[in-house]
Amino acid sequence: MHERWAVELLLAEAYSFYAEGRFAATLRATGAALEAARVLGDVELRVRALVYEGGALKILGEFATALARHTEVLALAEDPAHREALAGERAQRAVAESFLEWVGCARSLPEFSATDLLTVLDRAEAWLRGVGRGRWRAGVCSQRAQVLAMLGRRPEALGLAEEAVALAERNPTAPGYTLAGYRLGLGDLLRGDGQTERAAGQYQRVLDDPASARWDRFVALVGLAWCALARGEPPRAQELAADAVRLAEGLGENALCQALEVAVAAHRGASDLPSARAAAERHLQLARCLGAYRQYFAVRVRLDVALDEGDRGTAGALLVELQPLAEALDGATGRREERDAYETRRRRLAELPE
Repeated sequence: MHERWAVELLLAEAYSFYAEGRFAATLRATGAALEAARVLGDVELRVRALVYEGGALKILGEFATALARHTEVLALAEDPAHREALAGERAQRAVAESFLEWVGCARSLPEFSATDLLTVLDRAEAWLRGVGRGRWRAGVCSQRAQVLAMLGRRPEALGLAEEAVALAERNPTAPGYTLAGYRLGLGDLLRGDGQTERAAGQYQRVLDDPASARWDRFVALVGLAWCALARGEPPRAQELAADAVRLAEGLGENALCQALEVAVAAHRGASDLPSARAAAERHLQLARCLGAYRQYFAVRVRLDVALDEGDRGTAGALLVELQPLAEALDGATGRREERDAYETRRRRLAELPE
């Protein structure tokens, strides 16, 4: 099986599986392709297999393992000894995507600071210029926007997210994310900025496009559910969240956690605490396998439901669990946002009747 053509077939199969949302199958194909590429000593095939594998691992919530794959790619790409082997367009596209995915994974791992992320994005910009691919920078703009938003620099972040969409429209075949993906990133930033209707417009455009991938449609549903809550429409948010949960089944625990988080919020908004508790408990169970970032939000969401129900025992135990997670997340940004959220809940617990 260790022939170049056979590895190409495995990579084509992996790409098809990925596009269909069959991520476990993607990993089987990329694992075989990567093993064969190493035996052949083919750096280009190795890089492409690593990028596909890292992408599937990230979607499944295995951020640290995915990051290791992309770290290997960047080390190969920045090694002068491999410059000629990676000079083709397919290899360059894979490397460009790997820079973006490295940052996307590291954003979910609190041991990496915002400075670490910006440094890698600077390396990505330099690498793109060095290989004459400056027009491929939409993904770098999008990721930089997300990092700046983490730092509270929202006007800069929105400007970069809008630039990313414009660049993607002008260069639709550039590597990185889909146009839908860039719209979703812009929608999330607009929603975080309180521009609910503009955000909903971005999400709806993705949902209305029959070419949108399953993952993009799922993210759009989650965004629209949050927008419905912001407009004071909990029943509509419950409907959209339920659609998101159904679509997330099969996309992995990471997707389900995102869908369940908004489902809990929708049920709380509708004062349906039994449904909120059930969704929050499932969310927490899934998140415990996904690292500190997802665990933090799952614990916080379950804590909110316990506080709503006046359950001092459950709330107290969850508050103890929340504190170190909040400190870890704030340590990555140098801000106090999550510790302040912790303090708000601590005060709310203290106010509950004995």
